Amino acid sequence: MKKDIVDNIKIEETLNPGNAELEVLKRNINRWAKAIKFNPYQTLGDKIKIRRMKRYAMFCTSLYTQAESRLVSRKETSYAGEKLPPMTVKSINDVDPWKAVYPVPQSFVNMEKQYMVDGSECVIRCSRCGGNGKNTCPKCGGKGSFRCGGCGGSGKVPRYEKCWTCGGSGQVSKYVQERVAKRGVNGHYDRVDYTYETVMKHETCPHCGGTGKQRAGNQNCPKCGGSGYISCSTCGGSGNVTCSLCKGRGKTLSYIAVNRKLEKFYASRYDSAIEVQSHNEKIASLFRDSDYTTLENVRADNGKLKNTFSDIPLAGDAVGILLSLNHGKSGNASVIFEQVVIKKTSFVQVEYEFEGEDYVLYVSPGGLIYAPYSPVDKYSEGILDKILKHAKFRSLYKALGQAKVFCGLKQYDDKNIEGRCMRNFMQSVSYKMQADVYYGAHFFMILIAVLSVPFSYWYYKNVSFVAPWIDLKGVDESWISYIYPLFYVALSAWCTFHICHYPKFENVGCKVRTMLLRFLVGGGMALASFAACMLVLAFAHFLLLPAFWELIGDIIDIPISIIVWIWEVLDSFL
Repeated sequence: MKKDIVDNIKIEETLNPGNAELEVLKRNINRWAKAIKFNPYQTLGDKIKIRRMKRYAMFCTSLYTQAESRLVSRKETSYAGEKLPPMTVKSINDVDPWKAVYPVPQSFVNMEKQYMVDGSECVIRCSRCGGNGKNTCPKCGGKGSFRCGGCGGSGKVPRYEKCWTCGGSGQVSKYVQERVAKRGVNGHYDRVDYTYETVMKHETCPHCGGTGKQRAGNQNCPKCGGSGYISCSTCGGSGNVTCSLCKGRGKTLSYIAVNRKLEKFYASRYDSAIEVQSHNEKIASLFRDSDYTTLENVRADNGKLKNTFSDIPLAGDAVGILLSLNHGKSGNASVIFEQVVIKKTSFVQVEYEFEGEDYVLYVSPGGLIYAPYSPVDKYSEGILDKILKHAKFRSLYKALGQAKVFCGLKQYDDKNIEGRCMRNFMQSVSYKMQADVYYGAHFFMILIAVLSVPFSYWYYKNVSFVAPWIDLKGVDESWISYIYPLFYVALSAWCTFHICHYPKFENVGCKVRTMLLRFLVGGGMALASFAACMLVLAFAHFLLLPAFWELIGDIIDIPISIIVWIWEVLDSFL
């Protein structure tokens, strides 16, 4: 590189901006602050006091490496009986893979190709088929046929004919009476007369469902002809196929091949006078391609990249680091050629004061901002302390709300590990809030079920309003009367449990502030569900359940009566 260009590169430069430049900077800071969700400092640029501004040079060093590796192995291919040259190379140990000269690529590529070694060819028995020229069919597994997919192996498929109801059209016509509004006799809209007219309507055929066909027995499957099996099309039913390696000849051509693999490797590095490398990576993400100026673009063959970059500050040392990195990736591969590209840009470091604290941010040529630590980060630290405090004292509603604010301030998403951890924390808090609802629902459900047992016995023993076609005498005088009140309570509790755990009620707890209210909300859900279930069962008891219980009692009494009768007979003989 020319010495005058190197001398003009300024690694660090203190700036003395004017009022116009300061206004542009403050607008950029305000735009950056407004882009942060839940940020209380929307006009941060107007409230800060700028202490110092510096311009730093940023160097982007990129290294491209084209590497080549070669591996010797023995291969097989089909043999058609052609004449072979004398075999002069018998073992792969006799082959030097780097002795042969192959075409050199002109650009960076990724490719793999095999080259045959002359004089290494010989004819051998096929290793895939063992010399018989046939292999087991991969489709049928050597069976020659497989079960028909049309009939499932039964050989029969449904037979359909034209629907006799709709005649195959899929629709039926019928006449209906419709109410039609008509204008008055004078032709004005102030009077409307209604009349009924008979109109024809078309509906879907109820017999065939609109298909126009109805089933009329079974017929032989057209695919297999009724046999249930189809001959394999790959092997023609023989179960064997021609060997793809030797083409059915039983012999193959064996030769020694050099497998040549070309790989390209890329590495880059960003350097500036700022010592923290992570800051350099973050700052570099703000730049566009148009912000860079190319200083060097050098290509060297055979891995002999000369150290001609030592005169470039910062970037010269980066070339050696990238060389060792790329050569470590390539392993034992040989380097064909390499290319180094060094580009330069600049950014501005702004030191400012806000509420008695000193902060630093970096501005790209396009006005984009990166702040390692800002007043927003300090505010988010206070939010994090509140989250931990609320979670400790079971104020889960506040903890969940503050966690949403924290994610917005830190601009977390599922792409970074911090965002995923916070998302898991918010999910666990939501589960705990919903668990409070479930605790209340379960507690009140058990309490109500226990308290409703004596009430159910009293109510169903004294109920006098039932359907007129039901006779309660057979039920009240049997042991069934002691079971169905308890069964009603158990069934109501079971329905209440599933209603409270319905998926649409999973986020109810996230909308209630305190644990006590969540507990009471769950209890209210259980109380309402249990009451509704008991009312439904009471109404059903009014209509038909006593007859059902009487029928169950009669069915159970039959074997008991038979056992009693057998016992009496045996007792009379004895």
